[in-house]
Formats: sequence, C-alpha cells, structure tokens
Amino acid sequence: MMLIDHIAAGVVLSQSHSKFRNIPALTISICSQILPDLTVLLDGPGTIFYLSHRKYTTTLALSPIYSAILILVTFLLFNKNVKNQILPLYILSLMSWVIHVLYDYFNPYGVKLFWPFSGKIYSLDLIFEFDPVYMFISFLILTVAVVSLIKYKRVVKLKSIYLLATTYLVYAFISFFIKLNTIEEYKNYIIKKYPESVYLETIPRSFWRWKGIAQDSSTFFVIVKENEKIVDKVYDSESEIPLAIKDDDAFHKYLDYARYPVVMKDSVSLRITNLVYSPDTYLLNYKINKSGKVLSSSLSSWNLIDNIY
Repeated sequence: MMLIDHIAAGVVLSQSHSKFRNIPALTISICSQILPDLTVLLDGPGTIFYLSHRKYTTTLALSPIYSAILILVTFLLFNKNVKNQILPLYILSLMSWVIHVLYDYFNPYGVKLFWPFSGKIYSLDLIFEFDPVYMFISFLILTVAVVSLIKYKRVVKLKSIYLLATTYLVYAFISFFIKLNTIEEYKNYIIKKYPESVYLETIPRSFWRWKGIAQDSSTFFVIVKENEKIVDKVYDSESEIPLAIKDDDAFHKYLDYARYPVVMKDSVSLRITNLVYSPDTYLLNYKINKSGKVLSSSLSSWNLIDNIY
C-alpha cells in the first residue's frame, strides 16, 4: 500500500484504546507503520534492491523484535515521558507493525510473511497498490486527525475516524465479491480454450480491473477483460537463459522478488518480467551478443496503466 494508507492506519490504531490516545502513542503507532518501508530510502524505484524492500522488514516473524527495538530506542531517548507506558506502547507498536505487513499482504506485490524462516511470497491479491478509493479514505482520516490536533492540541477519540476506517473493510469486502465473480469468468474461459492448463491466480490491476494467470507444462497464460471481452496472452515458461545471466546477481534478486517471472528473448536481448504486473513494469532487460555475453542490463520503473501487451 501507499505511505498515506500506512500513516492513516497508524492514526486509527492510536484511537483504538484509551491508553493509546496520547501524543507518544500516536507517534509510536505512525513510526511502526513507516519503518517497515524505510529500506526504500537506501535505493529508490528502478533498482534491483528496491524490489526486495519488503523482504527484510515486512515480515510477521520479526515484527516483535522490530517493535521491541523501536520501544527500546524510545525509552532511551525519552525515559521520563514514557517510562510508565512501556508495555502499552510496545503492544501498540507491535499491532501497528503487524497491520502494516497485513496491509501489504492485500496487494499483488506480495510479502514474505515468515522471512527469514521461509522465502515464500504470500498475497491476498485483493487491492491494487495505487488504489484511489483507499488513498482517498486515508486522506480523509489524516485530515480529521490533523484538524483535531490543531484545534484541541491533543489526540481525541473521533467517531468520524472509526466511520472512515470501517469503509476500508466495506470496500475490501466489495472487492472480494467482485474477485469471486471474476475468478469464475476467467476459469470458464481457460477451461474452454486451454483445457490442459491450471488456473493459478486472479490479481487486481489498476482502475478496478483484474488479471488471471494460468499455466500448463510449458506456458503461462495471462487473461484480462478489455472492452467487456476476455482476451489472453501466451508466455513461454521454458526459455533458455544464457549462463552469464544465470550467474548475475541482479537475475537472482529478481527471481527472489517475482511471483511469476517469465523470460522474453530475441537475438539481441533477454527480458524478464513479473506477470502480476504489466510486461514493462519492473522489466529486467539484458542486452546480449550472439554468443550470449551480457553487454548491459537495466530495470524499468512502474507503469500504472498495467496493460496486458
């Protein structure tokens, strides 16, 4: 999810109990929402490292440790102000960190919930990363919170914040039922056209559209609905990869990030893309010569439109 969504979640959590309705708790809650994504500051979008930014800190397995470190640092810096609130603040921090992880679990980028014990990527595939509805609700929550702080000089319990937060859940349920209907449509399409294939996932795209992914022994199929008509694109899942690329560090990091990586190859280049996004989003592109030697490599950035072709 976007930063504004995470900060809004931190505000809502700080209103969830009377012990949390104070400035230190609000600060801890928001920090616990921001810190899991702090690794993006080390290297921005368009870099291989950025693709792994959810790996190290967006994990349920290490959330208790990260929250403990945050509270320890807070205690060392502000001993007098928080010494009687350590346990409530730790509980709030842990809740906020976990909520951040689960928020990211909603979208197709996915998270490694149990890293470092498991490298498997999990995703509920329910909400697209740049969802205008979620961002608008988050903006309203933050607006109400800022007005409250300016007017009352303190955090107060606001029914309007709870009401806005409830709309998150309502919108998620609506998306879930739309997804169920889309799964049925795409599965029927795949069964009729490619009876040997197995339907794998239904993934949210931008602007409230959906993408289906299926696979047979040697091929991936991407299914979308364009102009009320279901269409598909076929990707070879068994393209030969030159040894020079297999030994490349960027290649291994890309495979570590991508849920459904596929290779597209011609005489002068080899391109690797993640099927959960459009073909030119986070596209790892290698320029190669006839002998398979790598001449250069680059990584494209984000394409919000998310087209199939």
